[in-house]
Amino acid sequence: LPEGMTSDVLIPEVGARGITIGAGYGKLHASTVRIGHMGDHTIDGVTRCLAACTDALMALTVGR
Repeated sequence: LPEGMTSDVLIPEVGARGITIGAGYGKLHASTVRIGHMGDHTIDGVTRCLAACTDALMALTVGR
């Protein structure tokens, strides 16, 4: 994640866009996020997930 941003801030922003992601593990909990990969996935679903992450990151970093 960008310097100064934590997973606890990004995860709800992505969730507000209809996508669930998780925080990293252990020492990386606050500085990384995880995108689940179990189950059936489509290119459209992955594209929507990445778009939601991008949109949330942009919304959180504008004006920083």
